[in-house]
Amino acid sequence: MRPPIQIYIRCRTGVRYGWGHASRSLRLALHLQSLGQEFEVVVGVDGTPESHDFFCAAGVKHVEFFDDDDREKEDAFLNEWRPHVALIDMLEIESSYVEVFSQINCRTVLYDDLLENYSFGDVLVCPQILDKAPKERHKGSVCQGPDYFLVPQGVMKIANAPADTPVRANNFFVNLGGTLPRDNFDHLVKVLRLLPENQFHVTVLSGYSHDFDIQEAWSEMPENVRLVPGTDKIEEVIASADIALSASGLMKFELAAAGIPMVMVAVVEHQINVGKSFCELTGVGQFAGDFIGTDPSQIAQQIVALANDQAVRKRMTKLGRELVDGKAEARFTAVLKSLVH
Repeated sequence: MRPPIQIYIRCRTGVRYGWGHASRSLRLALHLQSLGQEFEVVVGVDGTPESHDFFCAAGVKHVEFFDDDDREKEDAFLNEWRPHVALIDMLEIESSYVEVFSQINCRTVLYDDLLENYSFGDVLVCPQILDKAPKERHKGSVCQGPDYFLVPQGVMKIANAPADTPVRANNFFVNLGGTLPRDNFDHLVKVLRLLPENQFHVTVLSGYSHDFDIQEAWSEMPENVRLVPGTDKIEEVIASADIALSASGLMKFELAAAGIPMVMVAVVEHQINVGKSFCELTGVGQFAGDFIGTDPSQIAQQIVALANDQAVRKRMTKLGRELVDGKAEARFTAVLKSLVH
């Protein structure tokens, strides 16, 4: 029997980076662990109480690094463990960070969600790039498009179920990312107060980390709003949703795969181009703009208009379910094996 392939998955979380990188890293780690002794997986993550609880609850081995000063600690860990492949899932990746992996003969797979066109690394993974391939590559290969987006199997079960598009959408799901700052919360309260209470049952996914006491602030929400904390069982939350207001991060693919029509917003600057491009190229959502920078009444009007337009929602559902096939885990497994054997 061959020794296991040692995989190091490195990600970041927080207000700047969001929570999608951690969720994606967890999803891949759990898949590789499910293959038995074929892989040994360790996740490296910025150390916060929330990220610690997140990976511990899932039973995934992980190491925590608390700031840039921990780089020496991370280098020491890597030199001792010497993984075969490192998959780096950060918003931005510096060439200097990748050098240590070359020094220990570790192959590298880099996520490039923003089309940075990295000239280093053995493989680029660009699941959010739908219209153009990275260029000026010095070496390596590119895995591009939704075929490499990791969608939970529970979501794919929803995707494969018969679609039922109601005449008017009533069950309204809200996702503004895994980290919810107070400014975004206050703006969301304004949006939801402008919606007709007798039309919507609202579920808000509050995320994993906040810069305020969300339980204390929740009294400001309308009475028809239910709070759900961060969860990796997203299929249980979105199963009954007719329509969604979503940040333009990674969850847009999960909602699209489940066939849920979306009004999308940007909650951080880099999501403006990502969200706008996604809606234009896929047709599975409508982009409302920068969340904080857009008048709450405009967002509310767009939500109500989509909720009342059955034909548009039916088309979005069809296009979304065609976008993702749910086989990304197998593709990733093949890529990782190809770098070692």
